[in-house]
Amino acid sequence: MSSRNAAELDEQGGSSSSSKRDAVRKECEDSLRRLQLDVIDLYQIHWPEPGEDLEEGWRPWLAQAGGKVRWIGVSNCSADR
Repeated sequence: MSSRNAAELDEQGGSSSSSKRDAVRKECEDSLRRLQLDVIDLYQIHWPEPGEDLEEGWRPWLAQAGGKVRWIGVSNCSADR
């Protein structure tokens, strides 16, 4: 099973960063709950914010993920990132 996180909409209709550690954790846990799963095989950042450090959100979170995600990835991202 795969799932992804994406930009979140704020109250004004604008989008906010989705690659921050707390946002990644919350969206993953929400996906696990909605899908009624204990583990997601592939979890991806979908539409990363330009210029944002992707590892800022992933490294600390993965260290604490407790086996909830087997593999991580990105989509809609250039190879040089």
